[in-house]
Amino acid sequence: MFPAKIYVGQITVVFGIVIASTWGATQWTAAALGFQGRLGAPWFAVSGYPVYLPWLPRGEQDGSGASTMMRGLRRARDAGRA
Repeated sequence: MFPAKIYVGQITVVFGIVIASTWGATQWTAAALGFQGRLGAPWFAVSGYPVYLPWLPRGEQDGSGASTMMRGLRRARDAGRA
């Protein structure tokens, strides 16, 4: 086995963890904000639960949303820590 294959696997795993933690933080933040209409339209819904894309900016941020968004970003940052 070439070492490059090992690196590709590791990079894929790390990339997956980053995407999953960012997406999880986005969903947590949307739930904490009560899935307000100002978040924009969800990408799709699963059993009535709206799912948002994490890499697209959504809606307007006001004072209450900014602190919740920061908590969500901290959750994403800390997701990889043990």
